[in-house]
Amino acid sequence: MDDSKKKLLGKLNESKNVLITVSKNPSVDQLAALMGLALALDKAKKHTAAVFSGKVPSTLEFLQPEDTIQNSTDSLRDFIISLDRAKAAKLRYTAEEDVVKIFITPYRSSITQDDLTYSQGEYNVDLVIALGVKQQSDLDDAIVSHGSILHDATVATINLSNEAGLGTINWNEENASSLCELVTELVQAVDESLIDGQIATSLLTGIVAETARFSNDKTSSHTMSASAALMTAGANQQLIATQLEQGEQPEATDEPAAGEAVVATDGTLEIDHSNDQPVENEASAPEPEVPSPEVPLSPEIPQDSSQLSPGARLIVEPPTMGGQLTANAITEALEPSTDPLSAATPAASIIPTPNSGTPSPTGKTLSDIEKEVNSPHVQASKTLSDLEKEVNSPHLTEASTLNNQPDQDVMIGAQPADTIASDIPSNENQAFNASAAPPVPPPLPFDQKPPEQQ
Repeated sequence: MDDSKKKLLGKLNESKNVLITVSKNPSVDQLAALMGLALALDKAKKHTAAVFSGKVPSTLEFLQPEDTIQNSTDSLRDFIISLDRAKAAKLRYTAEEDVVKIFITPYRSSITQDDLTYSQGEYNVDLVIALGVKQQSDLDDAIVSHGSILHDATVATINLSNEAGLGTINWNEENASSLCELVTELVQAVDESLIDGQIATSLLTGIVAETARFSNDKTSSHTMSASAALMTAGANQQLIATQLEQGEQPEATDEPAAGEAVVATDGTLEIDHSNDQPVENEASAPEPEVPSPEVPLSPEIPQDSSQLSPGARLIVEPPTMGGQLTANAITEALEPSTDPLSAATPAASIIPTPNSGTPSPTGKTLSDIEKEVNSPHVQASKTLSDLEKEVNSPHLTEASTLNNQPDQDVMIGAQPADTIASDIPSNENQAFNASAAPPVPPPLPFDQKPPEQQ
């Protein structure tokens, strides 16, 4: 055992009043060691005071520091009640629940409040243990303001660096992971049975915090041994890890957000616009682009049967007045159509040439098929007279009647007969226009019955 550690242990065993303190800006390790050591010495029947005048971080609230840490040294001084000895015959006290009663039996007189005086005694400190303090200027203000404490008591320091030299006894361990690890060794040397679940949890908190959950280079075999002993004594490792992880998250600030109303003391509402983003003019804002609907492409028709899938056939039906692609056709590479009737049909529509004479699978030519279906292409070679004779047109009957009465003006409707005759086309050899509307017969006269009924 180190000589400094032996001296500190010997002085600790003979002291009855112990003051434990930390630096002005303590770490989690220092505060956890402060609470753990104070609880252990108090359990060993030492009059112990753990003093820190600053604010304990919220990370350590689960250790209930308000029950252990004091913000002043007043508990180290006696409260003295003075009374004239000639008026007191006997003195005794009793403790009833939370009240301590002091009984003074008067001697041959009565005692009133005016007979009593009150005062504070001197600091009753045998040993001061400073955790993580390297020099006197680092001490907590509550200790520095009472210099007599350091003058009358023995000062000992526990540090992780050899630079410390404040006290009479300086225990420094550079290889230790934390102050809590050293305090664990000190308490085990005093009495290992002093460590209970609360003390073990406090000391393990500092070790976990300094070693980053046993992940940095401060972790050693001595660190793991001390941690195992603390966990055996009842340290809650899961609670420690959870609370320290929550403490690492950034705390919410009290500053108002941008645009948030701030209520002044006089009831006035003030809105902070320092962080507002400039608002763009809606008129100048570009309109969102609307994607144009996609037009599906027309499927390409293969020109060769080799491009078809297995078992498929390209079928083309013979055209009739610009016939379209149907499901009853032959598999052939067809030539582009030269028919004027099919000129408006897209090139993708496969229409054979009417006069190509390409034989069909039945052995018939295109001309034979047009004759069978009485195609308009065949009718185009006939004259108007031939067509009127086939349909027995009324023009033929009226013409024969007019020939039998040459000297009489026959009125057909509201026009003379010679006018009607002049309207009849004279070019009998004129070709028939398939796209033209059929001829409309003239109206019959009202005063004459049709020729077939005379």
